Amino acid sequence: MANASPTTPFGAQKAVCAFTHTSVSRRFSELLGTLAHAIEAERDIQHGWSRDAAFAHWLRESELLWQRAAAEARALADSPALRAADRVLIRAARILHFALGCEHPAEYDAAVADLAGCGDSPTLRGDHAVAWRLREMLRSAEARLAEIGSLEMIPSAGDPDGLNDWPGLGG
Repeated sequence: MANASPTTPFGAQKAVCAFTHTSVSRRFSELLGTLAHAIEAERDIQHGWSRDAAFAHWLRESELLWQRAAAEARALADSPALRAADRVLIRAARILHFALGCEHPAEYDAAVADLAGCGDSPTLRGDHAVAWRLREMLRSAEARLAEIGSLEMIPSAGDPDGLNDWPGLGG
């Protein structure tokens, strides 16, 4: 008589595949990290006067981080997809690249709507590890884009030239 059975018992759960990064998903994660650093650097200088010499190194750091984020998004947007779900991340990277360069509130609003639509992709439906992880990455990207909008980096109708960063004269 056999002491072990080489078959899976009836009703047992099948093994769930684990998420593994592709070069696209890894670079998208790095892009999210760069955006987080750029947002934090922008918050550091948000309430300072941009013409104050004491803020010069912070301003330069912030500019470099935004340039790096834009370059990462652009490079990712030009990457080949290694699996079907990577196409969603490439599309999201294109949207983020566009959002980093937009100059009008309507462009930003369109980018927010487009990024929200990325999660509706048929490749992200289902209850498997890849779809779950990519949905989480898209949620993080949406949160980063919302934070960018809250930084008031995009000129509004009341200040189309972005010139209202001069300090008040009243003390």
